[in-house]
Amino acid sequence: MDEIKSEFLSNQNTDMVINLVIKNIKNKKDIIIKNNDFFFDVYKRVITSIIKNISINDLAELNFIVIEELTKHIIKNLDLFEIERKAIPHDKIKESILSSSKDSIIRLPITNEKCLVNIDNVKNIKILSMDIYNSDYIINEYNNVFSFREILNSNISKPLYSECYNIVLDVGDYSPEELITELDKCINARSKYKMKLCINKINNKISFISDTLFDMLNCDNSILNILGFTNHSSNKNHYISDYPHRLNKKSVLDMNIYLNKTTPLFSECIFFGKDFHSIKEFDERLTKKFECNGISVDSIDLDFGNYNFRGYTTTLIIEIMYVDFT
Repeated sequence: MDEIKSEFLSNQNTDMVINLVIKNIKNKKDIIIKNNDFFFDVYKRVITSIIKNISINDLAELNFIVIEELTKHIIKNLDLFEIERKAIPHDKIKESILSSSKDSIIRLPITNEKCLVNIDNVKNIKILSMDIYNSDYIINEYNNVFSFREILNSNISKPLYSECYNIVLDVGDYSPEELITELDKCINARSKYKMKLCINKINNKISFISDTLFDMLNCDNSILNILGFTNHSSNKNHYISDYPHRLNKKSVLDMNIYLNKTTPLFSECIFFGKDFHSIKEFDERLTKKFECNGISVDSIDLDFGNYNFRGYTTTLIIEIMYVDFT
């Protein structure tokens, strides 16, 4: 809880929560509350009470509870707050039966890259922010196989090959030294000859040195790319990677969002930086408008390619605008 509390009280998270509360009030009451010292005092009192009385280990859930409770508290005591300006009522903006007379901000926990929502008459969807974890392993199911075969004779023109050996590493976060030690151990447990792996700490390139000629082979889920090799090589006993190893946490993640499994909604690059957990705000750019009669949304699906969140939940904060037929 202490770690979640620290993340919750960060400047980035505080700004996001306050902005969503102000937006919530504007949507519900057509007024804009001024974010001044009094507002912040109320904010601190509300969150102190919530944190003191509940135990939550999920930041997105805590944010959602605070936003809902603070919105209710302010609306109940509107006369105490300074109103920045009166918003223009929806019915004055567009004289129509199909006016955007209500909308809401909802929290969608995405598990297995899918969230069932079952919402009808949706006129507009806006992705406000995402609570996301850089939780996949450096070595995962898509880059954990090293494949090689050895040449058992000295006749290069007519080499006699050993069987192909596939070394499958356990998935996990390895330091460069840990990975080389583990891979060295696994290779030598299978090889008929001695092989040594090492890292040049100046240029971060990786070397393989063997007592015999051998081929490094491409295979499904190969580790060669992350080790710095551009392709397979053959008939050598000493290999040096083409570029430095890539044994680092993923820094950029491609995200595609779909409605109802197949309808593309948004494509976005998520930049992790060095943070394990982060909140990404999207301003106004992830907004989608639909036909005036609205659509039905059964599910919101996220595609992160081969990325695996390892049980951590990605949470979207979404603003939904509905068609009003009254």
